[in-house]
Amino acid sequence: MNHQTVYTEELSERVAARPGYRGISYSDGRAVERCLERILRSASDRSTLSSQLRRRIFDWPTEYHLSARRHCLIRPLGIRPGDRVLEIGCGCGAITRYLGELGAEVVAVEGSVERARLAGLRCQEQENVTILAEDLSNLELETEFDWVLLIGVLEYAPMFLQGATPLASCLQRVARYAANHGRVAVAIENKLGLKYFAGFPEDHLQRDFWGIQGLYRSRDPTTLGRAELASLFSSCGLTHQRFLYPFPDYKLPQVVLEDEALTRADFGPHEFLVGLRSADGGFDRRPLFSEALVFRELSRNGVLRDFSNSFLVVGSRCCAWSGSMDALAHSFATERRAEFATHTRIADSARGLIVEKTRLSDAARPPIIHAGGLEIEHSVGTEPFAAGSSPCWDIATALARGEQAIAVFDSQIPWLDYLLSQALVGATSVAACSLPGDLIDAGPHNVRVGAAGVTVFDREWVSRSPVPLAWVLLRGVGVNLHRAGYSPVSVRAVSESVVRRLCGMRNLCLTSHDCERAWRLEREFISGVMSGLSPDSLAQRSLAHLSRRFPRLARRIL
Repeated sequence: MNHQTVYTEELSERVAARPGYRGISYSDGRAVERCLERILRSASDRSTLSSQLRRRIFDWPTEYHLSARRHCLIRPLGIRPGDRVLEIGCGCGAITRYLGELGAEVVAVEGSVERARLAGLRCQEQENVTILAEDLSNLELETEFDWVLLIGVLEYAPMFLQGATPLASCLQRVARYAANHGRVAVAIENKLGLKYFAGFPEDHLQRDFWGIQGLYRSRDPTTLGRAELASLFSSCGLTHQRFLYPFPDYKLPQVVLEDEALTRADFGPHEFLVGLRSADGGFDRRPLFSEALVFRELSRNGVLRDFSNSFLVVGSRCCAWSGSMDALAHSFATERRAEFATHTRIADSARGLIVEKTRLSDAARPPIIHAGGLEIEHSVGTEPFAAGSSPCWDIATALARGEQAIAVFDSQIPWLDYLLSQALVGATSVAACSLPGDLIDAGPHNVRVGAAGVTVFDREWVSRSPVPLAWVLLRGVGVNLHRAGYSPVSVRAVSESVVRRLCGMRNLCLTSHDCERAWRLEREFISGVMSGLSPDSLAQRSLAHLSRRFPRLARRIL
């Protein structure tokens, strides 16, 4: 039957249900749902990139349901305006909202009545979105869809479906709604994901080493390894498959690697993982080892795909695929003002591999950032891919060996020498050295060292006038310390010690005045980029700490 004739009870705007439907017992907790409702009702902008919602994130539930990173998972799929999309288990509408913004014709299904209402609130003004409060066992639709999405849903099938093979039953049920050319996309944790070997608990049961030992019971949420997942798809008739690998996981992805990226000798997929850390879901867990270093070794040995923390797999009955076949990797920057949020693709071209950066927002050209007397523009476009190894690996290796942070950066002399070779004025004082305005981001994280020497890529920020060398040095070291887990309080002092030591190796003097000027410039620059959205702000850090100890009180503040 058509859903317009079956689902006639209007629970709220955008949300319909079968008359008498009472919902399934799945929830983050009533307090969480009340908190989310207050946040959504108070926001005039509920869009994917909404700064209003970003500012209200203070703990794991609010981050999961409100973060702009959520939608990055499905951007590489190439869903187009007008595509018919069925989203099973839409939760509170984070992905649904983005699908509506794409211009897709969306039917989103959610078993929990309360969560369906929240999704309706998130998508309130989107006429192309319909939300059904319904469980999968009783879902009745006659429409065929171009896309069927199960984002974090398949693993719960043993809890809600009867029978000996609930995962297969779930996939078969949803696959019947895909048109002959349609695709079924599943995002799910990898039970053999590296994070679980590193000491993070199994996501659904919060038990250590549960999935990697295969300890799931018959009614437990159950995840799969790569081979198991591929076999499951094939058994359901979805024989044409394409695997993608979101990092650190599918929940809050920053990088999505295509299957081909893991086998290309000219690419080096691990280079995009050096600064990423797994989210712990609010458990305050520290990994037993450096995930980045282990990912590098897995990549070198051709088994990275089997230890990815999550999978995004697309299956179809035919080989049709509407994604970007030439793309190898996707990287996203969303934790900033909407005007500056970006999607970076590494893709093949007639000239070889290229890096293509675009803005996520379709707003007008973003404003100029004014910082320390500089006028800084946001630069996007296409440039050649920089092959080689990141200097960040030397830093990560030294830190893993337990070496002192001040000495860890001694290996970065080639980076310093490169910057000095670009200096507009040579001098014995750092204060007298300035760099071209397109080297603001020329830290180790944006450098590759290869046969051709040092190459800087991803020059996203460009000043109209020269920039101080001290600023580039301190922010370059600071970014790496932050990625290594140093607190914002300690980053400044350690960075200054590191840069003084590096400069001393080249007989350069770095004064306290140089440092103060550089940090002031950095604060003004970050303020312009983030516009109050920084997750490291004192208020947000305090609220996050409060929420861990007194979650009910923290939610009441909102």
